[in-house]
Amino acid sequence: MISVIVPVYNVESYLRRCIDSIINQTYRNIEIILINDGSTDNCGAICDEYAVLDERITAIHKSNGGLSDARNAGIDIAKGEYLAFVDSDDFITKDACEYLLYQATTYNADIVTGIIKQYSHLSEVELFTDEAETVEQLDSEQALKELFMQKKTYTTACSKLYRKHLFSKRRYPVGLLCEDLATTYLLIDSADKIVISNKVIYWQYVRDGSISNSKYTEQYWPLMTVNDEILSFTEKRYPALVPYAKMHYISCILLLANMMLKNRKDVPRNRYKDMQKKAKEIMPDTIHLHYVKKGTRIHIRAFAIFSMNVYYFTYGMFRALRRILLRY
Repeated sequence: MISVIVPVYNVESYLRRCIDSIINQTYRNIEIILINDGSTDNCGAICDEYAVLDERITAIHKSNGGLSDARNAGIDIAKGEYLAFVDSDDFITKDACEYLLYQATTYNADIVTGIIKQYSHLSEVELFTDEAETVEQLDSEQALKELFMQKKTYTTACSKLYRKHLFSKRRYPVGLLCEDLATTYLLIDSADKIVISNKVIYWQYVRDGSISNSKYTEQYWPLMTVNDEILSFTEKRYPALVPYAKMHYISCILLLANMMLKNRKDVPRNRYKDMQKKAKEIMPDTIHLHYVKKGTRIHIRAFAIFSMNVYYFTYGMFRALRRILLRY
């Protein structure tokens, strides 16, 4: 059995599409755990409605504790040998469970990961065509390298199938934004075999509230500490991967810097300087990695050199120029 865990919070406009994509899976031996995390809209009623319609669905109602707390509540009661996570404003392809389970059983894998595609309009989904399928079998070190490179797999909990035993002593950290960052690398470390496929099995809806569109708040600063932990872990367990872990760290720093761009007047100056200091410290080991594009190298060097105002002026000019050139 596959246990599909769906944290639900104030997404009534998208929830039915999400649940429908799960109950209509070609693989039927699944349980669907809907965790209503204190929603103030009609999500709770929708969850109860579906629980009556399909006996495979369990609806749990709890006070709001955040995404990690909701996922953990689902893990605690899951009965399946395998776990999958779907966010309630997203949906999965009709054969997602069947495909992931086939790869897991064929290769005796502890984790199987597919591809996430982002969309903002359903027409983007309708026009999409898959690339030729590729499947790779990796050990933990190889999979972590791909994770740090952010090429074939990402830290997100979604679009993956996990053997439940990986969570026997592990849960998602409650209260931490981007909780996947603090968890996925440890799950990969615990796995004997990981299968990475380029098949699209998950569609993620991009809306204004996504992290890439968010303004910086102090809630995001702990991501620096998480990256310190990842780097320390890598130095002890996988020393050959340290440059890749450092590049992953810099990618996170640049993401935070981009978020600060949206409200830089409200950002404490020491935060930018602390990120800049860390980037300067780890940059020499990363800047010449083969997969780092020339534009990214220039971006990293600019961030490490320029003051906050100069960096944002330069970055803004670059983005404006890029938009103009893309029109021609």
